[in-house]
Parts: sequence; C-alpha cells; structure tokens
Amino acid sequence: MRPSPRNLLAPLVLALALLWPGTPAYAEKLGGLVVYPGTSLDTASIKVVTAQGCPSTADGYYVKVRGHGFPASGLVAVSTTEAGLSHTEGFTAYFALTMMDFAADHHTTLSGTYDITLSCVDQFTQESKGEFTGSIRFSSPTSYQALGAAMPPPSPSAAPAASASPSAGLFAPGSGASGDPAVAQGPLSPVAAEAARGKPKTSGSTWVIWLVCTVGAVGLVWAWQRRRAWLDAGPRRTG
Repeated sequence: MRPSPRNLLAPLVLALALLWPGTPAYAEKLGGLVVYPGTSLDTASIKVVTAQGCPSTADGYYVKVRGHGFPASGLVAVSTTEAGLSHTEGFTAYFALTMMDFAADHHTTLSGTYDITLSCVDQFTQESKGEFTGSIRFSSPTSYQALGAAMPPPSPSAAPAASASPSAGLFAPGSGASGDPAVAQGPLSPVAAEAARGKPKTSGSTWVIWLVCTVGAVGLVWAWQRRRAWLDAGPRRTG
C-alpha cells in the first residue's frame, strides 16, 4: 500500500517548523538597552549595553535598527556573533558602522525615532531566545538623543564644596590649594599671619632691638662719665 502524499509531507513540515527561525514578535522581552553616547552626532561610534545576560540557551546575538530609510525588517547593525556574550550579566555590543555610514549606504537622511533591538539567538537556527530594546531620536539629520531608559545615567559629579559658614573668614579644613589644612576659623591677626608664614613675630623683634639700644645707651653713658672723671683728674695728675 502506497503512503498518501499527506503522510509524506507531515515529517517535512515538522522539520521545517523546527529549523525555521523564531518569529521576533513572540521573542521574550528581556529588558532594555542603554545607548552610549546618549547624546551625540551621527558620526559617533555607538555601543549598546544590555540590562542583563542572555538566556543560557542562546550562544550568540545580533543587533538590528528600525526606522526612517532603513529596511522594514531592520538594518543589521551587528551581525550574529558571540563576541562579549554573557549569560550572567549585562554585556556590550558595538555597531559595525556609524549611523551616518548606515544612512549613506541606504541613500537616506536620518530622521525621527530609531528602535534598536538586540536579539539573543541560537546561532545555528537563528531562533530568538529573547531580546533587549532601546530607542534613539534624531532631532536633525546629524544629531540624536537616547530616549527614556536608553539614556545613560549621569556621570558621578565631583563632591560639592563645603558650604560657607555664615560667619565671615571661616575656611573648610584642607581647602587650601596645596592640600594642607586651612587656617582655623576666623581671620588671622597680623602676628598669627606672620607666624603661619614661618616669620618671627614682630613683637619679638621689637623687644630685641629695644634691649640692644638700651644696653648701648647705658654703655655710652658709662663711657662718657669715665671720660669726664679722667679729665677732671687731669690737673691733679700733672701737679
């Protein structure tokens, strides 16, 4: 008895169903993409960072961009690869070209919103195991900005300077340019300022000068008296 054509086609249909790439519409949403740089020009080298790792069943990934002037199925920004793939933490994927180059290849002008999708896949069957998404918007043909969660977090700013005290003349410790502790609270007196610069106090110098002058004056008076006594005794020495 010959097998019916239906019985012959059934195994073929099943095999094609197993090998057919997964339909993106049913891909599991794994999280978002952060786009670097978040705000830049069409000449920027773009990279995207996933919110977490790919499922353990994926051994590769690719990135597509959809938007004005690009194919409806998406422009391939990163071909299927396992470079940098992680199953335990977020990882980075780098666009093959700049957005300017992609636009030139497709003879289009960049405009509006572009959706970026990173799909975790089985490299053999291309079946999607999940995807990460993010978007950028071109406000002009040459400049873009990441949208929503795709915008990178702000860089940690430098610690704010110590707030000034209401009292005048107060300085925060360590605020000097050399890193040495700053002067204590309150403006310095002239004497303290001299001491801070390593110079002798003015009052000490004055005292030394006064002492030297006094001793000199006493010595002069004593010498003058001795000279006068010697002169007064002169007639008696000759007599």
